[in-house]
Amino acid sequence: MARLISGDFSEEEYEEARKNLRDTFIKAGLSQETDPYKEARTKEQLRRMATDIRFEDSDAVAGLRDYLYLRDKALEAASIDNDSLAKKGALPQREWLAGQVKQILQRNPEFYKFYYRFFKEELEG
Repeated sequence: MARLISGDFSEEEYEEARKNLRDTFIKAGLSQETDPYKEARTKEQLRRMATDIRFEDSDAVAGLRDYLYLRDKALEAASIDNDSLAKKGALPQREWLAGQVKQILQRNPEFYKFYYRFFKEELEG
């Protein structure tokens, strides 16, 4: 992360290094989910934030609202009930949503923090 900030790594190089490190730990059996409900709780909290009037004027939350709406449409189109587009059968919906994310980020650049932290891995499948 420090090398990304200092400019030694591009964002793509950073993401590749992070993914390789994560994969190394998974292959070694060192990855462990300590809270199996964390992801569901986080998604619920993001949904509440998206509808909270206190964040009405936030560009980041406006992007979040747009993203969640489009994500729900993609889940509906893929006929998925488990609230994840990470399945192989949802590839067309992931690709469509990834294209929509670019537009959301252009309109609401502050949304990138939410996107990279909570949603990017799901769209990568």
